[in-house]
Amino acid sequence: MSLKRRLALILCALIIFLMLSVSYFLYHKSAAIINQDAKHYMAAQLERTKENIDLLLEITQLETENLANDLQVRGFLKGTLSSAEINAYLYDLMVQRDPAHVQYMDLFILDLSGHISAATRAEFMNLDLSSRDYYLNSRRTGTTVTSDILIARSDGSLVVNTVSPIYDENGTLLAHAGIAIYAKYLSNVVKTFEMGQNGYYIILDSENRILSHPDVSLIATEADFELPEKLRTDDLENDAASASDLPVMKSAEGDSNLMMFKRMASNQWILIAVLPETELLGKSISLLSDVILIGLITTLLAVLAAFYISGKITAPIVAITESIDSAARSSQRLTQSVASAAQHLGSSEKLFDSEGSARISNSEAASSEIRNLSGAYLNFKATLSAMIKNFSLENEQLLKQTQSLTSAIEKRNDQTAQFVSVLSHDLRTTLTLIKGYSKALTSGLSVDEDIRQKFLLEIVEGAEDLERITSDILDSAYEAQAEPRLHVIEVDAAQYAARIFENSKRYIEEAGLIFEGVCENTEGLLSIDPVKISRVWNNLMSNAVKYSEAGGVIRIKLYGSDSHVVFSIEDHGIGIPEEDQAKIFDMFFSGQHNRKQGYGLGLFIARSFLQAHGSTLQFISEKKKGTTFWFELPLKGSE
Repeated sequence: MSLKRRLALILCALIIFLMLSVSYFLYHKSAAIINQDAKHYMAAQLERTKENIDLLLEITQLETENLANDLQVRGFLKGTLSSAEINAYLYDLMVQRDPAHVQYMDLFILDLSGHISAATRAEFMNLDLSSRDYYLNSRRTGTTVTSDILIARSDGSLVVNTVSPIYDENGTLLAHAGIAIYAKYLSNVVKTFEMGQNGYYIILDSENRILSHPDVSLIATEADFELPEKLRTDDLENDAASASDLPVMKSAEGDSNLMMFKRMASNQWILIAVLPETELLGKSISLLSDVILIGLITTLLAVLAAFYISGKITAPIVAITESIDSAARSSQRLTQSVASAAQHLGSSEKLFDSEGSARISNSEAASSEIRNLSGAYLNFKATLSAMIKNFSLENEQLLKQTQSLTSAIEKRNDQTAQFVSVLSHDLRTTLTLIKGYSKALTSGLSVDEDIRQKFLLEIVEGAEDLERITSDILDSAYEAQAEPRLHVIEVDAAQYAARIFENSKRYIEEAGLIFEGVCENTEGLLSIDPVKISRVWNNLMSNAVKYSEAGGVIRIKLYGSDSHVVFSIEDHGIGIPEEDQAKIFDMFFSGQHNRKQGYGLGLFIARSFLQAHGSTLQFISEKKKGTTFWFELPLKGSE
């Protein structure tokens, strides 16, 4: 087998083994991350649904308490309003709140004996609710209480009742106000919350009965699965502490559904998210298909590349080998010729003729020729050895360059992977927050104006974060290929410096740090792109705040020097390790010693902007003592 073919097979085997190992490793790591993200998504959806259901029940309790404080109700209890009048009032109030009659079944008043003394419908009158647990609990505790799922004694409907005590001015219990809502309404509300494509939610009351389910025939029946041990033993406060530590188990139905449990704040009800396992793991399964396809394509390309590389590598080796073989054959023939000549000339009877001298002369000439041939042979041998030695040195240099290039590529790949990881985390977090707050606002639930404004503010801040991230990525992508495009205008140096100074002071103090600053001798005009320079300064200021300890000092200096304006910012934070200082302006570089990981784009973009202005970004730093960044911009007329 030829050298080229042997080398090609070895390279193919190594590359295929390497690709399989890397693919296997990447798949397992990526699948684990994707599956964990899917479970976090499931937990986040479960938490949001729980908050909405709790909010709905809290609203119902508030409405019940408002009914208990209603002047018309108190007038009825004092005898100033007849039974017919209060019944009509309660009916009108219920129609006003629920014109379609899909939420409320009844608004009612319970007398001290636990009987309904006022209701929206005649058939509800005088029903005895005195033995109901929720009524007894409310009377015992003097608080508003919501029941588990009940079968209404009036018409057999499935309802959830909420009752609240009514007191007079002296604190004496007069009666209880109550609101009954349909259990089916809760199910319809829960159906509006998203859980993947085929997932759904179940609500269990404190008696393990189904209160909400997509299959309405199961409502009010006892659940046919056991709760996880953790959920049965933990108290409410501990169970609600961490959404990422929720119990997950397979469905008791024997199918491939996964169930995630969350205890609710309302009556210790339990909210269950049900999602097919194939849907939860769908992304990792899709990833496996992609990995297999990419692996096959990469393997094919690797085989072709191996043959190409082996040809390039073996071509000079084969040429040198052939030259050496040719030289060896020539050397062998030369040696044989010299030996034959020496043997021929060494014969004593051929050294002298009959005259005695002629053949001696010929012998000396032959010996001289032999010495010349031997010298030429030794020179050729030395030259060949030098060529082989030079080839070995060049081969070593090529190997070192290859190793250096491989190390640089691996380092850049690691930096790119870290950048993608941090970027995807920030994008996913921001989008999840925006989506969550948007759904809360569009779900139809009535919320306080303060909460609504808070949700809107969170959405705006999330959008601004996305805009900032997108700008950094687009700027770095463009500036990695070409010089930044500037929109240069003339600005008043003193006004521009003063604005930067005031903005910096406000930003640093709002971050809880101590501001010290000087702004002086900045008169003149600057020919700059003010937006780009502001981004440079904001990045430096953001880094100073990010890497400073709480209560630390940040010092700002803006001053004129030799027809230039100097912009300087000094912090006393964690500093930059000496081994990282030569790499901080590289794209995607983020120091391994940083407590807070970034994208590794800020300083790269800042330096690009300043270089486009004909300036440079300079710094001095000492680990654990702080960092100072500064740059200079020329005043117009001094360039």
